[in-house]
Amino acid sequence: HPITNNDFEILYNELDTWRRQETAKIKASTGPGIERKKLFAALLANETKSLQSIQKLKAAAQKDQYVEKTQKLLELMSKPYRWQLSNGTVTYVQTQATNKAA
Repeated sequence: HPITNNDFEILYNELDTWRRQETAKIKASTGPGIERKKLFAALLANETKSLQSIQKLKAAAQKDQYVEKTQKLLELMSKPYRWQLSNGTVTYVQTQATNKAA
């Protein structure tokens, strides 16, 4: 599944390339008239369905990223404080706030 903006840009570019190819095929194979309009209407319907699918994938990816970022933030907040003492040793201190976050 696509995740990044670059992934979605690739999908949009591929869809645009497909649409242009199909448009050229329709123009080359039919003359002006009702048949051409029907084929263009079908092409538009297919393109619309594809765009809707891409938007659903994008919404799902955004939701997953939000959940992941929230989880990372909660993990960071729940870590004990790390203090370096004057003698060079490191001590970890848990406060009420870090305990609540955990």
